[in-house]
Amino acid sequence: MKKLYEVIFVSEYNNFMHLGWFENLDDAVEKINEELSVYGNGKYKFEKGELIEYPSTFGNCFDVELAWFFSEKLQNEEVFDDLQSCEIRGFIWTFKDDEFSKAKELFINAKL
Repeated sequence: MKKLYEVIFVSEYNNFMHLGWFENLDDAVEKINEELSVYGNGKYKFEKGELIEYPSTFGNCFDVELAWFFSEKLQNEEVFDDLQSCEIRGFIWTFKDDEFSKAKELFINAKL
């Protein structure tokens, strides 16, 4: 089984921005940082390896409440003023090996 990650940025106003489909979560870091650039004069940046998949009730998942994440990373509670309610969310889609190339072509390589 192979995976594709559908990554979504949730703004402070609860707007959901679809950032795209990725073969691994590190590939989403650049798009996440583009969305983060408007908060705190661009001082918040994700690094590769910080967005991780973890076990959950119905399988694996990934999500990050950004204010909590950056308050721990930067040891600064002022982060909550900038990032309150902002999140990274998404879905993990699994495909059989023979379906994966079709899904990748459709979701990642599509020319819209």
